[in-house]
Amino acid sequence: MSRDPMSAAVSWFRRYLDQAKLPLPYDWGFFLWIGWPVLIPVYAARVEGWRGWRVAVRLLVLIVAPTFIAAIVRVFVNGEA
Repeated sequence: MSRDPMSAAVSWFRRYLDQAKLPLPYDWGFFLWIGWPVLIPVYAARVEGWRGWRVAVRLLVLIVAPTFIAAIVRVFVNGEA
């Protein structure tokens, strides 16, 4: 999995939580890098309630999509899985 989309999403989510004035641990950035599949949905739901799931799903799709697109292109170009 590529780190660039994940670093962009983690950076954006960090700013998103700062604007929400949510108290966060000192090492929040590190925790988010380690546990992003769990922490992004939990904190998005905590900030916006059930509407936060939309934010979480969009971010998770943006993080994972480049890997899936690259795999699909590799299959069609090289013919390998």
